[in-house]
Amino acid sequence: MSKQKSISTLIEELQEENQHLQSLGKLFNKACLNEFGYGVKELHQIIEKWQALERQKAAKLGSEIQSSHRED
Repeated sequence: MSKQKSISTLIEELQEENQHLQSLGKLFNKACLNEFGYGVKELHQIIEKWQALERQKAAKLGSEIQSSHRED
């Protein structure tokens, strides 16, 4: 059977895991900066702007197709 852990032990383990994950996040951000010249937040913003532009293009194309069918 597994040994039951105290709440304080569980909290310590969670804090250690959180610190580890934060350090991995910082390393990933540094890797993105080195590779792409942008941090993670900037890359997310670029992707979101690109997706919005693609949606606008698709909507414009869809309306152009509908208007061309109406003319026929």
